[in-house]
Amino acid sequence: MHWLGKKWDEVAKELLQNNIDFIYKVTFPAGKVTSTGDLRVARVGFADGRLLFILLHD
Repeated sequence: MHWLGKKWDEVAKELLQNNIDFIYKVTFPAGKVTSTGDLRVARVGFADGRLLFILLHD
């Protein structure tokens, strides 16, 4: 898929402009980690008839 590795802000904007139904989950590493940087698309799949995006921090 052409969204892998892209910044989530850009992907979400494209999805909303094209009226595409989606859900997303943000992954966090184990332990106490401070999240910094942009969210990026790590994985794309389907769940409940919608696109499912797995996101991680840069």
